[in-house]
Amino acid sequence: MNKIKKFFQRENGNALVIMALALVVLLGFVALAVDAGRVYSQKASLQKALDSAVIGGAQVLLEGGGDPEAKAIDISTKNSFVLGDSEVVSDVNSVTASKETTVPMTFARVLGINSKKVSAVAEAEIKLLTAGIGITPIAVEKDAIPGETNLKCGSTGTYSGNCGYLDIDTTGASGLAEAIINGVEISITDDVVFADTETGQKWGPVKDAFQDLIDKDEGHNGKGYPGIPLCNSFDTFDQSEVACNRVIYIVVVDTFKDVTGKDVVEIVGFAQYWLDEVINSTKSVTGKFIKQISVENINEEVGSHEDYLLKTVKLVK
Repeated sequence: MNKIKKFFQRENGNALVIMALALVVLLGFVALAVDAGRVYSQKASLQKALDSAVIGGAQVLLEGGGDPEAKAIDISTKNSFVLGDSEVVSDVNSVTASKETTVPMTFARVLGINSKKVSAVAEAEIKLLTAGIGITPIAVEKDAIPGETNLKCGSTGTYSGNCGYLDIDTTGASGLAEAIINGVEISITDDVVFADTETGQKWGPVKDAFQDLIDKDEGHNGKGYPGIPLCNSFDTFDQSEVACNRVIYIVVVDTFKDVTGKDVVEIVGFAQYWLDEVINSTKSVTGKFIKQISVENINEEVGSHEDYLLKTVKLVK
């Protein structure tokens, strides 16, 4: 009987030793998991800080008149990561930031791991706008920018039955007029770079639609439009805190050269256009293109249509 008791006592002692060892191993895994979580969190925070920094810096490039690298450093610092001058670089179209930081370990120190290095890289570029809402479904050839002052043709014979209109979910003249006033949604992708043309002059509804946009800014008592004073001049419209109705966004296409009747055209981007006046006698709508690139960023392509295409900032890395 005593031998049996001693056997169980010995087994209980072994079980306690095994449990103790298992507990040590378990605590070790938990400790490593805590440190690993800290490393992951720090890397994620660093990446977010750099993403915000380069987007802010590239936005300065897009708007012009500022220091993109200084802006990136300022944003990163506010997000608790100080970037050195050598860690931020920029050119006329992009801003890149990279940084390596050290994360101190807590529990992993018992294994001889005192710290862990984490790094991140971010890059933002100025890209052509490829999608938008409120786009006026009328197109101009890229070679017509910036000198052309007539937004649409006076005769459909110019483009073999076309006058620059696009069929973007519009139905007839009334649908086109409504789309001119309210705009449509257009996206350019690798698979969708073409748009259908809308044939015909459709002058009556088109004339009224464009005139209505101008009247909203100039003021029209009969229509109940109070007007927006700063929107009445090309020199002051960009100072208005309220969006000007006569500043529209149009489609830029490669060419109308080979277009005949109901056809397709290749979209290359979007441009901003200032509506000056509607001339009934010549069935024309006149105005001017609004440059989108700042003086600081102009390179050898000065005066090209690319300076007038709408652009945006995108993360590319």
